[in-house]
Amino acid sequence: MKDIVILGTGGCGRELQWLLEDNNLAAPPEEQWNILGFVEPKAYKGETVNGLPVLPDEWLFRQEGLHVACGLGESGLRKRVITKLLAKNPTLRYPVLISRRAHVSPRVEMGRGCIVCAGAVVTCNIRMEEFVTINLGSVVTHDTVIGPFTQVNPSTNISGQVQIGAEVQIGTGVKIIPKVRIGDRAVLGAGTVVIRDIPEGCTAVGCPARIVK
Repeated sequence: MKDIVILGTGGCGRELQWLLEDNNLAAPPEEQWNILGFVEPKAYKGETVNGLPVLPDEWLFRQEGLHVACGLGESGLRKRVITKLLAKNPTLRYPVLISRRAHVSPRVEMGRGCIVCAGAVVTCNIRMEEFVTINLGSVVTHDTVIGPFTQVNPSTNISGQVQIGAEVQIGTGVKIIPKVRIGDRAVLGAGTVVIRDIPEGCTAVGCPARIVK
């Protein structure tokens, strides 16, 4: 059994707790995770969430070689927190976590800290750079590339040969047609249907997508 902590006590962090607990049910003892608790910047003494203690940042800075799962659902926040941790404690380890209820091809490359949640389907010849999250029930298809720290929210459909940049925030129920490019730090609102390229730093909403910021 391996020790691990979860960054964040929000919804994504608590769903990540469930992912780990559910995977433990089907894993041999040596592959199971022992969840030590959640980590928040400010933790009150004795505070618990879902039966687990809430631990402060300072505690995590002192842990040697501990596994860390990032349960932060906002891509920019995730990058800021992970960048701080990498500087404060480079010994921390960030495993790839795939729900046993997801379908992921062996022909998928994933960087450290990637997470694939229950019900997701990730097909073939796909590259996900570090700290990408594919949330519940989303589909990512062939030859797609997803940049670091990108968040794909539930029930999103990403077609083949899509190029997604770094720190992109993809809302619930987004649909992206083949061969589209999404620039770094773009935001796609819930239900957006993307049929053409989205420049970096832009926010797009609607069907078809239109840039609003």
